[in-house]
Amino acid sequence: MSRLITFIALGALVSLMGGCVFDTASTRSTRASTDADIANLKNEVKRLKTEVTLLREEMDDFTRDQRDDMTDLKTTVRKMEDQVGAVKTNVIKDISAKITVLENRRIKVTNKLNTRIDDVVREVTSVLGKMKSGGTASRVTSGGTEKGFYHTVVSGDSPWSIAQKYKSEYGVTTQDILDANDLESGDSIRPGQKLFIPIRR
Repeated sequence: MSRLITFIALGALVSLMGGCVFDTASTRSTRASTDADIANLKNEVKRLKTEVTLLREEMDDFTRDQRDDMTDLKTTVRKMEDQVGAVKTNVIKDISAKITVLENRRIKVTNKLNTRIDDVVREVTSVLGKMKSGGTASRVTSGGTEKGFYHTVVSGDSPWSIAQKYKSEYGVTTQDILDANDLESGDSIRPGQKLFIPIRR
């Protein structure tokens, strides 16, 4: 009985060992297939890593190019702003210079007009003074008809001062006034007295 049990046990052990041998071969086959898949996966991962590395390099290049382009663009914008500023400054200078020229011309013309106005006023005043003094007149002398006008003496007048007043316009001298009014040098004249002023021009 004991031997029978031993025999059965040995048979079972052999059967088990045979099964193990079969199972080991199958496992090796599966493992080999799995190792191949893993190797393929590793290669694929490696390839993908390489592609990712290349993509990153391309991205870095692109980013660097974009940054350089942006820097160039900013530089160009600054240059344009500087140019615009320079043009603006030059335009302002030109306008200021033209305004200065126009202002100087205006002042010159204004002064000229004021001078002319003053001359006209003096002429009008002179004419009015003559009208008040009796206006132009003529008188008959031994030498013929003499043209002139009458001047009404005011305080402070003298034949010399009267001659100076009309000398530039009518060419009259002190002696002309004395002769025309039968006066001698040193004779006095009085305010309100009318003196004939001959016109020599």
